[in-house]
Amino acid sequence: MSVSQFGRAILLTGVTAGFLAGTGIANAGCAQTDLVGNWQFYIVTFDGSNVTDAGWVRCGVNIGATAANNVRLATGAVCKLDTGANVAITTTGSTLTVSPACSVTGTIRTNVANLTAAQITMSLDQTRLTGVGALTGGQLFMLNAEKY
Repeated sequence: MSVSQFGRAILLTGVTAGFLAGTGIANAGCAQTDLVGNWQFYIVTFDGSNVTDAGWVRCGVNIGATAANNVRLATGAVCKLDTGANVAITTTGSTLTVSPACSVTGTIRTNVANLTAAQITMSLDQTRLTGVGALTGGQLFMLNAEKY
């Protein structure tokens, strides 16, 4: 399997997981308040050009409600990279929104890169997020998150 095939396999796995997670969710009735709280994000990154460019990021994120149609990431959230470095999430412009059909959109901004949701779905019990997106610079990511 070539590196690009491997990258497509990872992306396909994430898209399939997001699709399967979303098949019964349309009637779940998600609301903005379902995003509010403490989350642990686990993110796998890959740019498709070299398997050594794959990496992971773990973020403890506190999401607080600031407006009826918008959820902002609270200050103090930090991501730990696979290199051991810590990266703070920037609250300006870091927003996540959930639709009544449990589709999550938005961007998480850091001083290193922005993560933009392409297809992220909230679970039926509103405690998990699964999906895919893109990072600044063209890398792709697959996200799993757990509310605690």
